[in-house]
Amino acid sequence: SPYPDKLSHLDVDDPIYLPADPATYVAVGLAYDVLAAPACVVDDSGVSWADYAHMQPRLAERWTEGPGGEWTVQLKRGIRSHHGHELTAEDVAWRFEKSYQLQTTLGSWRWRDVVGVQRAVAVDSHTVRHELRSRSPTFPNWLLSLTPNLVDSKEVRRHATEADPWAINWLNGNVAGFGAYDLVSRTPAGLDFRARKDYWMGEP
Repeated sequence: SPYPDKLSHLDVDDPIYLPADPATYVAVGLAYDVLAAPACVVDDSGVSWADYAHMQPRLAERWTEGPGGEWTVQLKRGIRSHHGHELTAEDVAWRFEKSYQLQTTLGSWRWRDVVGVQRAVAVDSHTVRHELRSRSPTFPNWLLSLTPNLVDSKEVRRHATEADPWAINWLNGNVAGFGAYDLVSRTPAGLDFRARKDYWMGEP
């Protein structure tokens, strides 16, 4: 393993990130949130299932397909990160730019090669247009994806350097998301998270 300590690499866009370590991936997901999620249905035997035919808004308010096959996502207003910055369309566009520039990441493969998103454009402060190589009626299902993480790009860019323009080193040890939990501390043994009282859905 390239990691002496897997918990010191929290950025899923890090080219040497180990996607085979699901525990860290799931834990870090506590600090982040998604644009949408499937509805939950319960079958006759009492088992719950994700219903991807009915995606429910989360950080996104709504999404629509355009005449050219592009998808426009409208973000909810007033959602703030761990660092106090409001979620904007620039955050969504920046995560695609970061992942695509690095190229070797799971996020770039998933969004560019599988879904077919050529680029994400911030139309205004809370509107993002996703330009696809071809029509994709299942595009809303992918709004569930946490790869790459939707970060507070304003905060992340504060920690960028000439040698590390995407602030991977900082994101490997910190979180900058819009999720329900904030990272309080980490040790070689684990990660400590604290519920956010200012989380947009209320304190978890």
